[in-house]
Amino acid sequence: MNDPLRLFFALPCPADQAQAIGRWRDEQGLDGRAVPLANLHLTLAFLGAQPADALAEIARLGESIHAEAFELRLDRLISSARGSPAWRQSSRRARLATLSRCCAPAWLNAGCRWTTAPSCRI
Repeated sequence: MNDPLRLFFALPCPADQAQAIGRWRDEQGLDGRAVPLANLHLTLAFLGAQPADALAEIARLGESIHAEAFELRLDRLISSARGSPAWRQSSRRARLATLSRCCAPAWLNAGCRWTTAPSCRI
């Protein structure tokens, strides 16, 4: 079976940070369906529908990405394409976007179409 999988690369949200985001979110009275705290993550790139038999190669590509550690400040609340609230960096020189773009050559060489809009849907 080679049904397409909806794939993305993301960084997990540490449990203590997820709790803080959840508390803040719950106090805001935001519209939309809340993301369960255990599912909070920071999307680096959305790969879209990919064939299931490409999963191992795509995972290998993800494991090959290395970057310097950096402090991340998500300081801009936006509305995602589906109307859900999400956090993003406001800086034009955002290091998170740079990290996402550095992954592009590997994904493109593997035949993956992708979009980059690093964000944390809440």
